Amino acid sequence: MAGENRLLESAFDRDPPDVWLTSAWGFDPHLWGFLGFTEESDRVWFLKQAGENPIVAIYVSDNTKAPEKQRGRLVGILRLGSRLGLNSDFMPADLHGVSPNPDSVGRWTHAIETLQAWKVLPGHEPLITELAPLTLGPSKGKGNNRKMIGRRGRRMEPDEARKLLDLPMVEVPVYRGRQTEDTEPAPLAVKLTTSRAVSRSTSPYTVDEEDGPKHLYILRLVGDLAHFLGRPAVDLDGLMIAKVGYSRAPSLRCTAFNRAMPACAFRWEVWRTEPGDPPHPDWKTAQAGEDAMKQRLAELEATSLGGEFFLASEASLLAAWSAGEAAARAADPKSSRADP
Repeated sequence: MAGENRLLESAFDRDPPDVWLTSAWGFDPHLWGFLGFTEESDRVWFLKQAGENPIVAIYVSDNTKAPEKQRGRLVGILRLGSRLGLNSDFMPADLHGVSPNPDSVGRWTHAIETLQAWKVLPGHEPLITELAPLTLGPSKGKGNNRKMIGRRGRRMEPDEARKLLDLPMVEVPVYRGRQTEDTEPAPLAVKLTTSRAVSRSTSPYTVDEEDGPKHLYILRLVGDLAHFLGRPAVDLDGLMIAKVGYSRAPSLRCTAFNRAMPACAFRWEVWRTEPGDPPHPDWKTAQAGEDAMKQRLAELEATSLGGEFFLASEASLLAAWSAGEAAARAADPKSSRADP
């Protein structure tokens, strides 16, 4: 996962950013694991213009059967791979030749694989005319390029591309791509975090309180770690595999992780949480705590196992927990928690 996130960051850091905009009839990467082009020449053009693993932002066309509240709004982003093929190579067999748009049957057949995808948190999908007016261009008359955006995409203007970093996202599974259990919403900038804090974009961002209060937590994997990691037991003395994060209900989050595992000799347990304290008011405040835990573990040279997972000593995890609690308090000026 660390390598994937570096690729994402580099797409935004390139000059100009390797971030593209296109329109679609919906956003279903769990069924449509590709970006499609009707004309092979358009795919060739895109591949010549884009770099390695480009980012493609998807907005829903106005002339679609998608829910009306999604039309004209940006709904998600894709990270593309390098494998090419037909659209039938990247979707379930029972969907071959099927389309929600009768006029598009036989179109969008020249495919580029999708490796990873994020969906904008429902209720927060921005109007594309407000998010990226320069990239989108006029809707009529001279300079109208919206049909071309739908055909082969257009590179986003740098300032508009960076606005994507502030949108609240949830990673979603991709057909024959990355599968994920990461259901916690966070700005895309945070989703690019591995074992360090990530630079935030400068655009203002707010999120509604409906996202709800959150508790920080640390989960611990119980079982034979040497067998799990394929390493000598002597190298793991005093260490544990842990996941840091936040959730409305850490115990239910732990249960979800255990349900995602096959029946085996391993299980997750809640090692640290805040059951006796008032929760942090929203995910953004709790995210400051999670970022701080990751940053502290990186400073203590804990071994990153990807994303929010670490191999670390109890002392390192306790230090990370203290850093996370302090950061979450600092991010919430109305916090009622007493300072340690």
